[in-house]
Amino acid sequence: MERRPISRILILAVVALVLGVGCSRGSAVVQNTPTPPPTPTPTPTPRDILNSASQRFAQVNSAHYQLQVQGNVFLDSQRTLALRGASGDLARPSSATAKATVALAGANLTVNMIAIGQDEYITNFLTGRWERAPQGLSYNPAILFDAQSGLPDVMSKVTSVTLVGVEDLDGVKTQHLRGTIQRADVQSLTGTAFQGNTINLDIWLAEDTKDIHKVVLNDPGTGQGATATTWTLLITNINAPVTITAPSQ
Repeated sequence: MERRPISRILILAVVALVLGVGCSRGSAVVQNTPTPPPTPTPTPTPRDILNSASQRFAQVNSAHYQLQVQGNVFLDSQRTLALRGASGDLARPSSATAKATVALAGANLTVNMIAIGQDEYITNFLTGRWERAPQGLSYNPAILFDAQSGLPDVMSKVTSVTLVGVEDLDGVKTQHLRGTIQRADVQSLTGTAFQGNTINLDIWLAEDTKDIHKVVLNDPGTGQGATATTWTLLITNINAPVTITAPSQ
């Protein structure tokens, strides 16, 4: 029988051992490399949700609104015309229409209004014809879009914000938030409606888009024995096409 040299056999054995150890080490490195866990997404706080709604409202260029007022919001400096409610369309930057119910001398009247920037028009109480709004009478719901005194400013000043829950509002899944705000911070929207210093605020936002669909301001400081003054705003048809022009006179 032929015998292979011992040195050659030893060399082959050493090579096989080295290759085996190398493969084992390579496998061990792969097996011991940990997979990092996914970074958890932080849960938005009620304040975060409200801030998102404010940012979203800044992107809204038009909407339909309905306002219900329980209390006295006077439209004139003589405090003779009290707004009871209104509905109409809004368009940026500062245009609006309104079909408003106002109380005058104990009677409720319906008037139409159009505001385009500083130009405001109203239908005459007697003739129904369009005319320039008299000095001292002003109502422009488009102030809701104003960054300094509209809804974005109001939402930035709400305190003690809490999430009440998720609710269905006319078929829309909404997040219901609640907080408080000082009367001076909502006066640009509500006029003279409130008497108390601290006003309760409830707001309903679409859970997916953060569009504002409903805002309720309630005055717990209303005089003793009187019904609490409430200001309710509904917003629909968000970003639907709207054209507002001055009326023919």
